[in-house]
Amino acid sequence: MYESLYTAPGKNRWYGVHLPPAYTLNETKLPPLVISMHGWGGRVSSHEALTGLSALADEENFIVVYPQGEGDANASMGNWFSWNGVGSNGTSTSKGPTCNKNHTKVACYQSCERALGSCDTTNVNGPCDWSTCADDVKFLELLLDTLGKSLCFDRSRVYMTGFSNGAMWNFEMARSRLAGRIAAFAPVSGSPHYGYNDKPNLDQAAGDSPMPLMVVHGTKDGVIPANTSDELPYSTSTQSYVGWRYTLTDDVLKNWGDSQNCTDPWKPYAAPDVSAAQVLETGLWCVARCQLVSCAWTGSHQWPGVNATFPRPGSPGMPTGARLVWGFLKQHSLK
Repeated sequence: MYESLYTAPGKNRWYGVHLPPAYTLNETKLPPLVISMHGWGGRVSSHEALTGLSALADEENFIVVYPQGEGDANASMGNWFSWNGVGSNGTSTSKGPTCNKNHTKVACYQSCERALGSCDTTNVNGPCDWSTCADDVKFLELLLDTLGKSLCFDRSRVYMTGFSNGAMWNFEMARSRLAGRIAAFAPVSGSPHYGYNDKPNLDQAAGDSPMPLMVVHGTKDGVIPANTSDELPYSTSTQSYVGWRYTLTDDVLKNWGDSQNCTDPWKPYAAPDVSAAQVLETGLWCVARCQLVSCAWTGSHQWPGVNATFPRPGSPGMPTGARLVWGFLKQHSLK
C-alpha cells in the first residue's frame, strides 16, 4: 500500500505501508511498527524486497513503513532518491570536511544547489554533498503524526532500521527532536560522517533504556567501511572508491555508551531469532553491553544474508538481516 503525504505547498512525499494479515483495528493488542529507510538511490519496492521485513512481519505480526527519500537530483542524473542526515549534505564541521579531495562527485540535488549556491558535478574539489538537502526530520515528524491518526499500533514500540544512507539516517533521527518517539534503532551498513558522531538526544529519550542501539556492519564493506585501515581517525579503505569519511563504528558505540554512563564490558550476544545455519552462512558475530549491540558479518556493503546485487524474494539468505534486527528491536519499549 502506497500513500502520499503533503509536506509543503506543491510538495508531496511518499511512503509504503505493509500490514500483516493479522492486523485489525482491535485496540486491546496493538502491533509494533518498524520504520525501514532505504539506501541511496533506493525505492520503497526494492528496499522492501531487499530486507525481507514484510515477510517477517507477516510471521511476527508487526507493521512495516517504508518512507521514500527525496529525489530532487538533476534530471540528467536520474532521481537518486536519498536522505539528508549526519553530514550527507556536505557541511563540514570543526573536524574538517566529510570527503577526501578527490572524492567521486555524483548527482546534483536542486535543494543543495539552493542551499550551497552552486552545483558542479564535475568538480572533484567541490562540495562534499551527495544527498538531498531536504528537511527529512520534518518529513518523518509529519509521517509519524499521520500514521498515528491512520493506523492502530503500539506507540511505545515504534522502531527504526535502514540500510546504507537509510542506516545513516537512523543516527540523524537519534540526534533529532524526534528521538524520543523511537524505542530502539538497528542501522545496517551505515555510519555518521566524520565530525557527526553526536550523542543521542537523551533529553527526548524514555523507556527501559535511553535509546537501545544495534549496529550491523560487513567486515568487507568498502563503501562505508566499519573501521579504520590506516590509523586515521575516520574510516577508510583501499576498497572505498567514493572518497567520503565516516565515523568508526567503535567510536559510535563508545559515544552512545558514554552518553548512557555504560561501564559494562562487552560480552558475546546470541541473536535470538537467527538460526545456527544463518550464523554459519553469514559469519555473524555479535557482542553487547548495556543496551548496545555490535554485529559484524563477513559481507560487503549488503544486507546480511543477501549475496546477490539484487536479491530474489524468497532466496534462502534473505531472512538473516531481518531476523537479526527484529530480534533486537522487539525486546525494547518506551514503557
